[in-house]
Amino acid sequence: MDKIVAAPGCLCFFRAFRMELRRALQNVLFPAGYLASLATMLMGVQVYASTDRDVSAAYLLEYAVIGSMGLLYLIWGVLPHGLSYCEDWRSGFLRQAASRCPVRIYCAAKCCAAFLSSALTMALAAASFLWILSFSRPLDGDIYLDSTGYRTWKPGQPLFGLLIIITILALGSGLFSVAGLWISGYIRNSFAVLASPLLLYYTQDILFRSLLPDCPRQFQFFAVYFQTPGFSTRAADFCYSCGFLLAAAALFGTLFVIHGGKERRNG
Repeated sequence: MDKIVAAPGCLCFFRAFRMELRRALQNVLFPAGYLASLATMLMGVQVYASTDRDVSAAYLLEYAVIGSMGLLYLIWGVLPHGLSYCEDWRSGFLRQAASRCPVRIYCAAKCCAAFLSSALTMALAAASFLWILSFSRPLDGDIYLDSTGYRTWKPGQPLFGLLIIITILALGSGLFSVAGLWISGYIRNSFAVLASPLLLYYTQDILFRSLLPDCPRQFQFFAVYFQTPGFSTRAADFCYSCGFLLAAAALFGTLFVIHGGKERRNG
């Protein structure tokens, strides 16, 4: 009996997810998010790229993430599909979608599509960044090997370390998109939604610095996403970072789904 009842809901979710993912990939904001992330990486390492030819592409990727322009990725992560709820609300598509499947299923499918499309743009941007720089410098193996970075996990296999870094960046970008969706449930202004992950980041940073000045690295978002949590092994750092980012995305996604259901019931 449970399987009979659950089947239509699962089928409805996968149909909604396929539709939302197709909308995300066909939207002009998908390549815009990719190009914005790639341009930010390239501009962030312009000084190194134009002077020191011995610095590896892998090190420049790390530098591009933690540099002065690194926080822009919180904004670009929202671009691919994080603004879609605002667009659906303004165009009337939200009512049309709600008539075809339950609102919570629609919201859950939108969260998954937003997470996946945003993660994909960041992964493509990072891979393109490495590919472009690989023509003028070594891929890895330079003297700037941070003892706490992921490249020390398997120094003899540079592609492995780069894959780990790109995975962390992609998961974080997906998180930013879902966080933007959650904010869009309350604020219908696209510019405010676009900046919301950055505002959330500064808010949590101020709260932790004020209330918990000696907070361990494992609970500091900057350390988890931009650096490493500080465990004894890189494997533990990677697993923890992935779990942290996925759990945060699931939390924001759940809040968005709950709010979407309540908003529909209230009119």
